[in-house]
Amino acid sequence: MNVKLEYKPFYFKTNLSWQGQRKGVVSAEGRPDIQVASPSKKYPDRWTPEHFFVASVDVCLMIIFTSFAERQGISLVVYESEAEGTFERKGSVYQFTKIVVRPRITIGDEKDKDKALNAIEEAEKRCPLAESAKAEIIVKPNIVVQE
Repeated sequence: MNVKLEYKPFYFKTNLSWQGQRKGVVSAEGRPDIQVASPSKKYPDRWTPEHFFVASVDVCLMIIFTSFAERQGISLVVYESEAEGTFERKGSVYQFTKIVVRPRITIGDEKDKDKALNAIEEAEKRCPLAESAKAEIIVKPNIVVQE
């Protein structure tokens, strides 16, 4: 007998308040406000939509990896990463063509190294934000054992 699982959609609501020129504040219930602006040297201290896009792929990968690490009993000590997106003109519009994520994963036991590598590879395949992007997503993990 086949049981059909029903998956309900998730909904995410944000609010945006314009502050003049190309600046604003993003908010969501129960979360801190975030100062946003266009990608310009005029607003070097504000997040841009492009920062959010790259960060969302980076965060998604971390969340999925740490979930796998927890379920597989990987001795995770530290997870840090940096992500860089290439945003370039394609025809008449700009778009991200590539996002490179470089996770630095520190584990506590040598025996977990292969499991950690497999978990980050699986996280790359299962990250819904990466799957939703047109950009090529490249993950270059560095897995080290804590001494």
